[in-house]
Amino acid sequence: MTKIAQRIANAVIEFKCDDECGWRGTNPDGDDPSGELYCPDCGGVVQAGDDRNATWVSIARYDISRAYGGPEEGGWYYDEGTRLDDTLRCFDVYDSVGLLEASLYYERLLNESDCDFPPRVYLERVAPKNFPESRPFYC
Repeated sequence: MTKIAQRIANAVIEFKCDDECGWRGTNPDGDDPSGELYCPDCGGVVQAGDDRNATWVSIARYDISRAYGGPEEGGWYYDEGTRLDDTLRCFDVYDSVGLLEASLYYERLLNESDCDFPPRVYLERVAPKNFPESRPFYC
């Protein structure tokens, strides 16, 4: 499983331990060459459960720049981005096929990207046209 697929899977799939410890969660231990995921409590093999926190993801690349936030404390800046509409795609992640499609698309955008910023992944919502969605303010 690719790193982005694992990241999306950890965010959207609830796992359960096959052993008797009863652990359930979204962050099992991984990185085994066999691809197995393990219970963080007892070390037993875990399986994806039936319950899922999210059923789809959207992925998009943004043209990101620095914006002036204000004069406070000598001036401050924040990242702002405008979505490149031709990169927006949504994926159902009900199963490993959708997860694989999403991760392959993410990696393709990452490899084709001519900027320093990776694509953004949003759970159960369409990637916004701009971010941040409202201008930040100094506290």
